[in-house]
Amino acid sequence: MNFFNNSHVFYSSLSFSRYLFADECEKFFLLKGMEQIRSSRDFEVYAFCVMDDMIHLLLNTGSGGQEEVREILDECMTSMEGWGPQTPEERRKIFSFRRGRLFIQEVRTLEDIEEVIRYIHLLPMEYRYVMNPVDYWWSSFSCYRGTERKSPWKKLVSDERVMEALTEKDVQARTRLLQLHRKAAEAGNPLPDCLKVLPGLKEPDIA
Repeated sequence: MNFFNNSHVFYSSLSFSRYLFADECEKFFLLKGMEQIRSSRDFEVYAFCVMDDMIHLLLNTGSGGQEEVREILDECMTSMEGWGPQTPEERRKIFSFRRGRLFIQEVRTLEDIEEVIRYIHLLPMEYRYVMNPVDYWWSSFSCYRGTERKSPWKKLVSDERVMEALTEKDVQARTRLLQLHRKAAEAGNPLPDCLKVLPGLKEPDIA
C-alpha cells in the first residue's frame, strides 16, 4: 500500500512522575513547539493527546526509526525552554525528555493505525478529564470529526493522509472511524492488540 512505502509509523507515550502540563499554557507551548519542529523535520503527526503528566503520539517518521521518535520528542520538550515565567535554565531542568518513561511501538497495518488513533483520542475520557472526547481541547480528535468548524490543530495533524488511505478501503471511512471511537468508548477504550507487546503499558489505575 502506498501509505506505507518508505515510511514508518510509531505510537509513543512519554509519561512523567510530575504533572508537568497541569497548567494548560504548558500544553499549548508543547504543541506549538511541535508545530514548529514539524515544519523543519520530515515527520507527520497522525494523532496526539497531551494530558497533565503524559504525551501520546502517533507519528510517521518517513524513513526514520525509533531513534527519530526520541529526537522529535526531545526537541519538543526542549522547545519548552523558551516559554513560561521561569528562566530557560530552570525550564530545561523541569521539561527534560529524559525524566519521562518512554514507550515506542511500530504500527504496521492500517487497521492498527485506526485502533491506535481511537485509543489516543479516548484517553482523556478514560482518565476522567472529560465525558466526551470532543470536549478535550488538547488532542487531535477535532481533526477527524469532519465538521465545517476548523480544528485548532489543523496545521499540526496530517489527518488527510490517514483519511485518504482509509477511503481507499471504504468511502464511508470517516463515519466508520467515528463509529469505532463510539464502540470503543462503550467498551472502556481497550488497549489495541498491537500495543499489548509494550511492557508495562496497561489500563490506567484510577482510584
